[in-house]
Amino acid sequence: MNNETVSIRAANGLYLVGIVLLLSLGVVFQVGALYPGLIATELLCILLPALLLILIKRLPVKQALRLRWPGWKAAGLALLLGFGVWPLAAFIETGMSHILGYHVPMPPDALPRTVSQAIVAFLALAISAPIAEEVFFRGVIQRAYEARFGKWTGILIPALLFIFYHLRLQGLPALIPIAVLISWVYWRTQSLLTVILVHFGNNAFSSIVSIQGTFNPANPLPVISIWSALIGGLVVVAGVYLLNRLLPAIEPKASEKPISEPGWVARYWPLAIAFVVYLVMASAEVVVGKYPQLMAMGQKLVLVNPDWQESFSLNYQLVHKGGDPVGKANCQVSLEAEEYLLECLIEQETFEYKTAHSLWTGESYQDQLSAAWSVEDMNLTSLERVRSNAVGINQAEVSNLDSDFMLNIVENGVATGSLAIAPDALVIDEWPWRLMSLPFGPGLARQVTVVWPTQYDAKLGINTISERDEVVVVRGIDTVTVPSGTFFAWKVELGESQTAWYEMDAPHRLIKWDNNYVVFELVN
Repeated sequence: MNNETVSIRAANGLYLVGIVLLLSLGVVFQVGALYPGLIATELLCILLPALLLILIKRLPVKQALRLRWPGWKAAGLALLLGFGVWPLAAFIETGMSHILGYHVPMPPDALPRTVSQAIVAFLALAISAPIAEEVFFRGVIQRAYEARFGKWTGILIPALLFIFYHLRLQGLPALIPIAVLISWVYWRTQSLLTVILVHFGNNAFSSIVSIQGTFNPANPLPVISIWSALIGGLVVVAGVYLLNRLLPAIEPKASEKPISEPGWVARYWPLAIAFVVYLVMASAEVVVGKYPQLMAMGQKLVLVNPDWQESFSLNYQLVHKGGDPVGKANCQVSLEAEEYLLECLIEQETFEYKTAHSLWTGESYQDQLSAAWSVEDMNLTSLERVRSNAVGINQAEVSNLDSDFMLNIVENGVATGSLAIAPDALVIDEWPWRLMSLPFGPGLARQVTVVWPTQYDAKLGINTISERDEVVVVRGIDTVTVPSGTFFAWKVELGESQTAWYEMDAPHRLIKWDNNYVVFELVN
């Protein structure tokens, strides 16, 4: 092996060390401060181990990493390639999210809210990541594989290692064009600086789109489409062609097998362990993204005191599935003694909405809803919901008698049923407002008992009280547009049929609620 590269065994060992550091120190660094932590991760968990390995092996840094200026034309083409490949990769990732049927939850601090946060995010994604990762993957790992196996194996294996290093399943196909392009450019230009520019172009484009969408969520840049992907693909093809024409031909080099080389197990066991880690992380991604209810694992939902010191109003319009207004709701939340009080007046008109395959209908009614929750744990202390409609008055009341919580139903003055419920159970009429006190966090999943005071039983042909266990899941941050504006909001699902969105910042107002019949949208 030449004196400018490390061995295959050392390169694979570096790869495993990088993954271990990423999942240990990297996680610690990024808790609570994502982008500053990401910079620390790139510098200390990726760049530093690669540089230490070069120093330990006493390799000449400039020659080992191919630190040479490729010329302005090649540098410009490298940036062009980076800008071109991102729309293609973004379109592929969007397609994979539709195919797999889930989105990976995004932490709230992934959205920079101030100019200083945006600058740190850009530094993390577009500066530190390209430098650290290209030194690690191309400067050390690809050099080792090129020297041992020649051109195409030396390009493709490091590209695959780069893809798997991101520990993602949904994003794996999108990384393929980026990884292969960067690895080919490194071989073709023989310059680390060139691939840093390709990587910078890709990540800078992504960062600008993300930051613009954060500061102006109502008008995101329209860059993820089939047309953008096609244009990006054409830019990449043209850039590769021009770069290949610009640079002198590379003399093919024979692979350099060491005189004394350890066996396969000694060389590749780090990759086997790394692949097992990838499978575990990819499986966890599928569970969190597609089957988050599995994460509940018997854990009960525990709410927290939201510390609402001042009263606030929440006014909604009700719309059917077609988007037409069919009613309104006016709610007030206040603090009284040791309880939070909710008072709502909800009015809905008769409606019918048809599609090719579905029919939604709703009756005209008026609800007067009053609920009280304990300040300490947000448990229900009392509830009354009076519904007036064409057939009369339906009253649901939760009362606390001798420490027993009873839900009683009265139809037109006649008691028709009762059920003992737990104070931490959610009543279907009030749950969206009570969950404004959730301990929000992406991927949170907890079990809870849900009570329907009046639910139609098709077998009995009557309305009955029903109770069943459901799972509350915080899907992550979503962009929601309602009459009062466009918000970044926590998306929360209750079972398979009810979804609510809460303002990302305290007091986490209920922005939108889809109860599978009508949608409540915040007006002001």
